[in-house]
Amino acid sequence: MRTAAMQRLQYRLAVTLMILLVLTTLFGHVLMPQPITPDMNDTYRWETVDGVRTMVTAPFPPDSQNWLGTDHRGYDVLSMILNGAKYTLGFSLAVTFCRYLIALPVGLLAGVTGRGRSLLATLQMIVSSVPALLIVFPALYGLYLAYGMSEGLSPDDPKVFQFMVLLFALLVLIGLFQPAHQFSERARYYADKLFVTVSRTIGASDWRIAFRHLMPHLRPEVLFAFLADFVQVLFLVGQLAVLSIFLGGGEVFVIDADDPSSAVVLTQSGEWGALIAYGAKTFRTAPWIIAASGGSLTVSILILTFFSKQWQNRLARPAIYRSRPWRANKPALAAVTAAVVACTALLLVLPSRTEMAATGLATDEQLRQQEEIRSDLTRTAANVVAATLNDRLSEAIAYTMSGPPEIKVDRPALVLDRWSKAFVSGRYAFVDIGEVRVSDLSFDRSTFYEVDVRVQSQSGGEETWRLLMTPRMRNFGSRVIGVLDGPK
Repeated sequence: MRTAAMQRLQYRLAVTLMILLVLTTLFGHVLMPQPITPDMNDTYRWETVDGVRTMVTAPFPPDSQNWLGTDHRGYDVLSMILNGAKYTLGFSLAVTFCRYLIALPVGLLAGVTGRGRSLLATLQMIVSSVPALLIVFPALYGLYLAYGMSEGLSPDDPKVFQFMVLLFALLVLIGLFQPAHQFSERARYYADKLFVTVSRTIGASDWRIAFRHLMPHLRPEVLFAFLADFVQVLFLVGQLAVLSIFLGGGEVFVIDADDPSSAVVLTQSGEWGALIAYGAKTFRTAPWIIAASGGSLTVSILILTFFSKQWQNRLARPAIYRSRPWRANKPALAAVTAAVVACTALLLVLPSRTEMAATGLATDEQLRQQEEIRSDLTRTAANVVAATLNDRLSEAIAYTMSGPPEIKVDRPALVLDRWSKAFVSGRYAFVDIGEVRVSDLSFDRSTFYEVDVRVQSQSGGEETWRLLMTPRMRNFGSRVIGVLDGPK
């Protein structure tokens, strides 16, 4: 009795966890504690460093405000995890569904008729002899470079969609033959049974025999195999993510202007694979990102595996799982009610963005390093201008970030687009990086700088455009936080 009670408890736990996973996938974007939009990111904070009130920049480690920390843009990692669940799990589910949509009829008909069975066995042996990652990665990596995914592309860029279609097709193709061969062998086993022989004698078609007579016997096996394959697809998505192959586009963010290898692609949707790829590159400075994204994928795989195992146990021994109808089961109703109340309370107390303190920032150390700061700002400004000159807007944006809420300026990406068009059209030519000075937009003891960019118009007149920049800070190099002047 104790064993039976434990099995019933495990089954109920598996069902509960599965329901929670499904609800999180479907409604994760509703449960986000903070929006993942440029206007709501938490880029700057005030902290006490060595007894001095100092402004520091993201990424921030987990705390009461951001339970799983933030990324380099200041976006809440928990919000991205919740929003990205539908993309990762939905994509993997669609891949698995398409595999079985093709493999199931092909395998059943091959088993019933005998045609193509040896070919399926050969293809299954070839695919099974080599890990799937080694088969798909070379092709995907070539496509990844060919489409320029490593340079950062907007999610609505046609290249992103094309790459996702090719990724989807390749993952479907690589997993077709194993389930098709498995169903072929099972159909072959049942094909010699008396009820199949009788059905064939009275004129039933192969299609009717496969799906009317064999499918009811194979339905549990198909469902279990589907869940197992779903888990394998998730594993493969995670492995590809570690190798920087993931879904959707992203924006390039250069952590250190002096180190080209520090550029990372940051997801705009929170897709788990993109978060894993980003976290793998920054795990030394921001380990919470890879822990959160990798942990979410791992927990999902464990829930699916646990549910599949408990479901098999229930079908194997249905008698011990029989219980009263749920409406008459007062303990179960009480547990469900408590869970609903707990989830509601959780939504009410989820962390929200707190107002930043408007206290000062000491600049004594910055004043002693003015030459180094000016040199760094000039170098970053030159990188931004070089990117706009060559019509590489995404590369220019990689050196930008949103400014603190106290400064009201246009987002750099919008104005730099006009810069790039002005240079590419030939209306303006770049001359030189000019003066670097402290900006009048600095407040309290927080210092920002204006960098002059000297250009020449077609008429020969010289103009000066200005970049508003923040110096090198704790987590990354200098950044453009606003553009004050531009093409007339």
